[in-house]
Amino acid sequence: MASKRTLKRHVNYMIFDVIDECFNHQENNPGDTANSEKWIEDAANFHMEMMGAISKAKSKADFKPIYTAIEEKQKVYVEALNSLQ
Repeated sequence: MASKRTLKRHVNYMIFDVIDECFNHQENNPGDTANSEKWIEDAANFHMEMMGAISKAKSKADFKPIYTAIEEKQKVYVEALNSLQ
């Protein structure tokens, strides 16, 4: 299983990609920003939640539910970003 550093990097990259795609959508569709703003806020909240959970993890066994939550949220973000287009 991954280390804290690897999990934090994974979350950071994922959140950066979501926010980048939302900003890109806003640039291309200036009239439709409400939906992408919602996803940006959701991504920021998820980032804070996961960073807290990763920091509190004491052993490798604690990483399994965190990693599962990250994978599930990735699927949600992919579907949401595809629906923006």
